[in-house]
This record gives sequence, structure tokens and C-alpha cells, in this order.
Amino acid sequence: MKFDDALGLLGGFGRFQILVMVVWNIFSSGNGWQYTLTVFIANRMDHWCKVPELQHLNETMQKLIAIPQTIDPLGDMVYKQCSMFNFNYSAINFTDPVTIETWLGNGTTAEIACNHGWVFDRSVRESSAVSEFGLICGNDWMYTLPATFQMLGLLVGAFLSGLFSDRFGRRRTALGMLVCSIGAILGGAFSENFILFLVMRFLSLLTTIGSNTCLWVLTIELMPPVHRTHATFYASLLRISRALFTLAAFLVRGHKWLQIISALVTIPGLIGVYFLPESPRWLIARGRYQEAEDICRRIAKINKVACPKDFTLKDEVMIKQENSNEKNENKVSVFDLFRTPNMRKRTLVIWVQWFAVVFGAYAMKLNIGTLIPGDIYLNNFLINGVADVIGPLLILIALFKMGRKTIIISFFIANGVLAFVMIGLLPTKIMALTTTAALCGLLLIGIVFRVMYLYSGEIFPTPARNVGLGSGSSFGRVGGLISPNIPLLGRIWYGLPYVVLGVFPLIAASLAFLLPETKDKRLAETFIEAELFGTGKMDDRLDRERDVVRSDTSVTVPLNDLTAKKSDDGRDFEQNGQDNREK
Repeated sequence: MKFDDALGLLGGFGRFQILVMVVWNIFSSGNGWQYTLTVFIANRMDHWCKVPELQHLNETMQKLIAIPQTIDPLGDMVYKQCSMFNFNYSAINFTDPVTIETWLGNGTTAEIACNHGWVFDRSVRESSAVSEFGLICGNDWMYTLPATFQMLGLLVGAFLSGLFSDRFGRRRTALGMLVCSIGAILGGAFSENFILFLVMRFLSLLTTIGSNTCLWVLTIELMPPVHRTHATFYASLLRISRALFTLAAFLVRGHKWLQIISALVTIPGLIGVYFLPESPRWLIARGRYQEAEDICRRIAKINKVACPKDFTLKDEVMIKQENSNEKNENKVSVFDLFRTPNMRKRTLVIWVQWFAVVFGAYAMKLNIGTLIPGDIYLNNFLINGVADVIGPLLILIALFKMGRKTIIISFFIANGVLAFVMIGLLPTKIMALTTTAALCGLLLIGIVFRVMYLYSGEIFPTPARNVGLGSGSSFGRVGGLISPNIPLLGRIWYGLPYVVLGVFPLIAASLAFLLPETKDKRLAETFIEAELFGTGKMDDRLDRERDVVRSDTSVTVPLNDLTAKKSDDGRDFEQNGQDNREK
């Protein structure tokens, strides 16, 4: 019996599935802090040369007397951050207004580099990695390294999680990586040198994305086909709690304490994952049928469903598959995704789409205050608060009214257009307009991000589902590696970063036309099914398998009702589950 069929007997979407969604939401609420933590712990701080002779004056007077001004790319007059006037400041008579007035009117004094250190504006942040490790002026090129190492960690973690999860199991890998994530976050908080700080950021994001990917695969593998759409919506319900991260950053202005708090909020998710079972799909793929059946009986018990005494997941179809060349599918690698034409084409397209969605999302999120001008706390609240209120509503409408493929195409196109619109809005200096456009773009790309997790988990077969999802997510992190540095293009022309942000989504949308629709379809359980998925040959294969199952007299439950699937959305499976409850 296919596991999708078994889920109908086990109650469909019942109490157990609700429990899984609760655990996911608790986990995601705390785990999600890490993806934008760098914005606050390694953000730029305004600074200027320190002049010891002027320290008794307020900051405004210090800059007015000692710091030259320049014009930024948008035409605003700003103070220079790495040079000061070459003047004997000890000669200024601060009790004589005439002397000060004469000095302020002197525009011919030469400039020199800062030679007594810097003064940091602490009105926004008390401290960050930039102020602690001196990532300014001559070391300004190092400013993007924390975000770059974060994205490098996401790249490696997304790839390794797929290998570890398919080798050791979804639950065990998620637990192990989550424990390591907490340790790495705390290690970063107590790092005393910049290199160690970068290593901890790398490890913390490697394990954060690893646990996230494994738990999401476990979640969708426990959902009936029709409710995978519901699960994607339910998984977004508590994303609003990520707005608490902005509140925490607003209240805790020091970067060390903020990292400690971000580690502590992941502990409830760790406890929840501990009580979840392993994925029966993974156990079946590894040939561990008895363990999978035991878990299924526990699921039926939680769902208040009477499980047949002779319930089995190992039917005649699976025995034939084990005796065929597919018996080695439990030992798969990323290279197996390229062995057949359709799988190869779809894998490459999905990788490009992952690149576009990760690049687009993180280029904006990691550059709030630069690509998205304005108050860093307000903009973060809008993105992580307001967007996460509106987001689930849009996801609800999109997932139930649109196919996965349609969502990816239309939302990618809209995101690309909004990026080009930003070029025209920035010169107006109307913050409300630019922030709104950026918010809409991030909202759309965020929905595509969620759908890509769902779609990638549906299009790959069970033995390679985590490898497929992990490899796509990992390739996407290449775009993430580039994203922290995208504001540097603004030195050439202020609109160039937005041109790049607009081109990639449009390319990804065009390639999506090559992919099949997966909404309400049965998950592919073998490489052969994955290759045939979306073709007429797949329908013929399903018909043959149903004939085999109908002829199996070893199962006492009414299999004709179970396998006579009138529609592809699994509603008949749900009806069978309800019938069992009534019995």
C-alpha cells in the first residue's frame, strides 16, 4: 500500500497532523530570527573622526567644526566618515564666538585621515560587529562579511541537510542540527575576534537552515496530498511572531545580548521536535517497514481511528520494486537527479528558481537601510510584522485558487516589475512610496519562497526528496552569497542594484513554464514515477498499480473503495478515514 493511501486509513488530516503543524510553527517562530539577525548585530553605524580637543562639545558641533561634507548618490549633503580637517584644534578659542565663526567659514583647510579613532552614533545601536571590530574606512570592505558568511552557511547547510536527512532520518538530523545551532549562536555572542565571529555565524546558519529543511520535509511527508496545500498555509500562521524579533532588537541595542536572546527562543522548538516521530516515508524508503507501520498505528491512535489488525505498508507492488533495479534508491546522491531527461531538466530549472528567490529575498532583507531607505526598526517591523499578517492571507488565496506553477510565474513577474519601479521612486525621496514598493516586493517573493519549499518537496521522489529540496535550496544560497554585496553596485549608478533585482525573477518566471503542476497530485515514491510525473505515462502506471492492489486479497479492508480515487486531491482517502472513525 502506498503511504498516501495509508494516510486515508489513518484519519487523513487529524489530530496528529495538527500537532505536527503546531510544532512546526513553534519551531519556525524562533528559528526564523537567525535569517535577519545580521541586520542588527552587524549593521553599519554612522561614524566620524574623533577629535580629542572637541570631546567637550556636543556631536553636532564636533562634526560642524571638524568634519568635511560631501554629496551622496541621491544628492543629499552628508558628513564624511573617514576624514577630517587638518587643523590645530587646540588653537580654537571656544569662548570667543568670533574665532568659531571665522573657523566655520573657512572652506580651504586640507583634509586628513582620522588619526585618533572614530566616534560612533549610538542613537540607533549601542554596538554592533562593525563598531566592535572596526569594520569601517580602510576595513570597510569587511562590512559585508558577516552577511556573506551567513549566506555561505545557508548554502552549505541546505546541501548537507539533504545528505544527512536522507542518510540518518528527518527527525534525528533536525534535532542534531538544532542543538548545534544554539551552541553556535551563543559562541558568536562571546567571540572576541572577528574571524571567530564569522565562523560562528557560518555554523549557526548552516545548522539553522539544516534543521529547518529537515523538519519541513518531515512535515509535508506526514500530510495527505490534499492537505499539503493546507499545511503550507498553516505553517505561516505564527510567522507574525517574528515581529517580536524587531521588538527585541529595539529594546536590546547591544549585539551580544541580542544573539543570546535569539538562541534562547529556539529552545521551545527543540522540545517540540523531540516528541515527533520519524517520517514513515523515509523508513519505507530505507526498507524499515515494521518501524513505519508502528508509527502509523500511533498516528491512527492519536487521530482516534481504528487501524486494521493486518495493516501493512509492504504490498505486492513494493515487493516487485525491491526486486527491480530500484532497490538501491535508498542510496542516492545529487547526481541521481541528473540521470534521466525530465528529472535533469526539472532539477536545473528549480535550481535557477531557488537562486532567484533567495537572491531577491535576502538582497532586500539584509540591506534594510540601504536598498530600503528609512528607519531600520520601522522597516523591519513592516517586513517581519505587517508582511507576515498579510502574507498568510495571500498564501491562503494563492494556494487554494492557483496552482503552484501559476503562483511561481505570476509572483516572480510582479516582484521583478516592482524592482524596476523602485528606480523611479527613489529620487522622489518619499519614504512611504519606496517602503511600500519594497514591502510589496518582499511580500511576493516571500510567498514564492514558501511555495518553492512546497513545490520542491512535491516534485522529487521520496528517496531523493530531501536531496532534491536541499540541493535546490543550497544552489539558491549562491544567490544569497551575492545579495549582501548588491548595494555596492549603487556606487556605479544608484539604480543598478534594482535592475539586477528585477532581471533574475523574470528569468525564473520564464523557466517555470517548463515545469509540471503538482497541486493535489500523489507524491512520486520512486525515480521512475518522478520521471513520468506530469505525463500521460504516469496515469497509465497509476492505473496498473491500482489493479494490482485490487487483486490483493491479503488485506481485509475494502481496498476497492480505498484506491478508487475519483479525483486527484485525496478526498476519497479522507472519506475512508471518516468511515473508520464511525466503525
